Amino acid sequence: MKFLSVDGGATKTISVVYDDSFEIYSAGVSGPTNFRTAGMAAFRKNIRDAVNQVYSDDIEEITFALPGIKDTVRSTSMVMEILQSIFKSRRLRVYNDGEAGLHSRFPEGEGIVAAAGTGMVCYGKL
Repeated sequence: MKFLSVDGGATKTISVVYDDSFEIYSAGVSGPTNFRTAGMAAFRKNIRDAVNQVYSDDIEEITFALPGIKDTVRSTSMVMEILQSIFKSRRLRVYNDGEAGLHSRFPEGEGIVAAAGTGMVCYGKL
């Protein structure tokens, strides 16, 4: 089974296709997908570009780690509408980028992540 993960940010967006044994098949890079700084048009274009660089028909699920998602109901709704319009029939999982970092480092749940990139992200769960 193959998966596609997309990590969005204010500087760049990275996409990777891998399988359940974590073998990497392909990777891509596009422009920023922080819709607050880049705008919604750039978000749409760069998400599509990142996915199109690596996409294949045998991908079972697409996971997104995105800045700004889940910050407010409105921002989440706007981003989800765009993702669902682009990736109509695919199974999507969408996380805030800090939330994804927390799940990656602490898969059992409790922990705190502070990540300094172009922006500062902190996320914790106790």
